[in-house]
Amino acid sequence: MKVDDLSLNPEDRDAEMRACLTGRGANVDAWHGTRFVVIGNPDSRRVTYFQNALERRGLRPAEVIAWSEVLTQESDWRSRVPEGAIVRIDSPGESADVERQLILRGAAVRNSASPSRFPEHGEILHHGLWFEGFRNVLEEISQKLPRVRFQNPPEQIAAMFDKFITQERLRSAEISVPRSLGIVSDYDHLRKLMTETGIRRVFLKLRSGSSASGIIALQAHRQHIVAVTSIEPIRHESELRLFNSLRVNRWTDERQIAAVIDALQPNGLIAEQWVPKAAMAGRTFDLRVLVIAGRAQHVVMRTSRGPLTNLHLGNERGDVNFLRTCVSPPVWDAAMRSCEYTVNCFPQSLSAGVDVALTAGFTKHVVFEVNAFGDLLPNVLHNGLDPCDAQLAAMI
Repeated sequence: MKVDDLSLNPEDRDAEMRACLTGRGANVDAWHGTRFVVIGNPDSRRVTYFQNALERRGLRPAEVIAWSEVLTQESDWRSRVPEGAIVRIDSPGESADVERQLILRGAAVRNSASPSRFPEHGEILHHGLWFEGFRNVLEEISQKLPRVRFQNPPEQIAAMFDKFITQERLRSAEISVPRSLGIVSDYDHLRKLMTETGIRRVFLKLRSGSSASGIIALQAHRQHIVAVTSIEPIRHESELRLFNSLRVNRWTDERQIAAVIDALQPNGLIAEQWVPKAAMAGRTFDLRVLVIAGRAQHVVMRTSRGPLTNLHLGNERGDVNFLRTCVSPPVWDAAMRSCEYTVNCFPQSLSAGVDVALTAGFTKHVVFEVNAFGDLLPNVLHNGLDPCDAQLAAMI
C-alpha cells in the first residue's frame, strides 16, 4: 500500500494494515531482508518503542545512529546505512549534549559567535540557533543518504517544525487554521498588530517550539490584560531568564508580560488568533490525531481547565469514544479529513501528529499544528495496533 494511496475506503485500509502486521499481507516475506535505520538518541523511549515493534513483527533490529555521531562526525556513520534502507529520523530532544551541538551548529550556519552559555535544564534560550542547526543537519542527512527511503523526508520534518511555514502551507490548501498575525518583534509590535487586526485574544508561540515551550495565551481589552503561560521567569542579576514549567501561571501585570515577551522574542516568536475550543464538563479540549499513510488513526483527547491542553502540564486525557457519541458523524469526519489533508501537504511523509480542535458548539474545527514526531502516544491503540506497529504495517 502506498503512503499516498487514499483510494481504499477506511475499513479496507485498516484491514490491509492488520493483515500486513499479522503476516497475511502478500509482500510480508520480502520485508524480512529489509534494513531499518533510526537516527535518534539511543536511550530514548522513541527508539525503544520502534525496536519493540520490529521485534514483534519478526524483523531484525534497526541500526541506531546517535544524533551525537551525526553532529560531531566522529564516526563514518554513513557506512552503517545500506542502500535501500528505510531511515526513520527521530526526535533529537531530551539530550543536553545534542542540544548544545545543535546550537553550536546553528551559530556556525549564521556565522555568529558561539554563545557564551548554553541553556540550563528547561531554559528557553538560543532556540532560533537550535532550529537553524537542526534544519542544517537535516539537509546534510538528505544529501549524504541519497539512496534510502525516509519514513519522513528530512526537508519535510524541517517544514513541519516551522510553525509559520506550516500555517502558510495549510492556509494555501484551504485548511481551517487560526488567523495569523505574523512574526512578532517585541511586545509593542504585538499590541500594534492586535490593534490593527482588531484581535483581542492571541496565542504566542515559538516559531519552532514544541510541548508548550514558550507559549502564551494572551487577551487584552483596553487597559485590562491577562496572560496564561507555562513560562517561569527568573531574574538573575540584570538578566531575565525564562524556563519551561510544569505549572501554568496567570499574569495581569502588563510590565511583567511585556518583559517576558521581549525576552522571548530572540528565540523566534509568532502570533495567531486565539480560537475558543469546545468544552465538556467544564474542561476545554483538543485532539492529537496521528495520521499514518494518509489515514487518521490514533486519537488522544487532551482536556484542561484552561487554554493550555498539553498533558505534561497536569492535564488529563478524555474519553474519545464518549466524545464521538456527542459529535455528529459529519462534523467528526470533517475534522479527521482535515487532519489527513494536513499531512498530505507534506508529500512522501508517512506519518505526523496533527493538533485539531472542535470549536464551541461542536459544529466546526480548526487545525493548530503539525508535529513530525507526534507518534509518541503510549497506550493508545487503533484497531489493536500501537503507533509504531501501525507505521510498520503501512510500510509493508
